[in-house]
Amino acid sequence: MVISDEVTIEPCGAEQAMEIHRLTQLAFEEHLVLDPPSGAPSETLEGVTAELAEGGGAIAWVHGEAVGCLRYRSAHDHLWVRRVSVVPDRRRQGVARALMLWSHDEARRRGLPEVRVGVRRGLEANERLYIELGYRTVRDHYHEGYDDPTWEEMALAL
Repeated sequence: MVISDEVTIEPCGAEQAMEIHRLTQLAFEEHLVLDPPSGAPSETLEGVTAELAEGGGAIAWVHGEAVGCLRYRSAHDHLWVRRVSVVPDRRRQGVARALMLWSHDEARRRGLPEVRVGVRRGLEANERLYIELGYRTVRDHYHEGYDDPTWEEMALAL
């Protein structure tokens, strides 16, 4: 699926686990300082492979270079998107937006009326992107041992 003149999104499964894992690790490297820590850096290739086999994923390409990805799974009434990842030198160029627009189309193809995504508190640029796309917070979540919400679940009705 071509989203713009520059960004192309291709669906993938477990056969692309190595690329999805690589892109996720690159994208989440700067989040090592988050409190609580992100679970992305400790993910294994085997875990990513299993997750993609259970659900699916998509890779964003710019001029033949893989620059971003996401993973998803279908729930009974929505598509759950996670680990939206864009390599650092391609951020703020529309790649994450293109991935999310692709996920909206994927949800429609599956007959699902909603897309949901988790957004870490403190990552304001991420939250702004989802708000601009029409998402709204539907639930706060807490990491174990934290009294204040650490991430929010956001939803978009299609």
